[in-house]
Amino acid sequence: VISDVPTVTGYRGDSVEIRCSYDSGYETNMKYLCRGECSILFWETNDIPVESGSTAKDQRFSLKDDTAARVFTVTITDLRSEDAGQYWCGIKRSLPLTDVYTEILLLVNYETSGISVRGHEGETISITCSHSWAGSNRKYFCRDPCSDRVNDALVDSEKKSNGRYQLTDYGTGVFTVEITGITKEDSGKYWCGVKRVWPDTFNEVFLTVLDGKIKKITFFKIIRIKNRKQKEILVGNC
Repeated sequence: VISDVPTVTGYRGDSVEIRCSYDSGYETNMKYLCRGECSILFWETNDIPVESGSTAKDQRFSLKDDTAARVFTVTITDLRSEDAGQYWCGIKRSLPLTDVYTEILLLVNYETSGISVRGHEGETISITCSHSWAGSNRKYFCRDPCSDRVNDALVDSEKKSNGRYQLTDYGTGVFTVEITGITKEDSGKYWCGVKRVWPDTFNEVFLTVLDGKIKKITFFKIIRIKNRKQKEILVGNC
């Protein structure tokens, strides 16, 4: 029997991988991914976008079977909102009506995938967050886990400035957050959020703070050379 496969979440426009593990003995069996209501009785009518050993019906789908690890992986590129829903990892068996299935739920996030920002200690960094249909909704920025959307917010569009944090809402679904004087302690995961009726939508943000930039310092020393004429030479170092 195929082991449990968790819910898989992807982002619209990105790629997502669905990993399906299986027990020993199924290494040479045909593997496939079935979409929607998949029937053992009426297998011919099932929606199977990809299966091992055949050309995928949907070119955005590909299947790779790692028999040594006993895992087959289905990759979906250019993820679309209509891709969300119920899928089944399937293994074809020789006896009729004995295929092995495990259900998977694919969720497609309408926002962008994680944002990575890097800066050096002491710098001011800017984070750009983009949300569709955000309008005049409240925007906020909080540090993970951000369990309390109101009290955990470091800054929001109602209180546009809070200490080192400043939020600018452009009213187009795009807003920026500036953090001044960043430190190593600021490194970590954050969330750009937009208040909805339910649920709120988020951008995941990863901030990495590097050591402060090394400044080049030039100094001079005087070397006196005594010969017939005394000379002074400036020698630079950095």
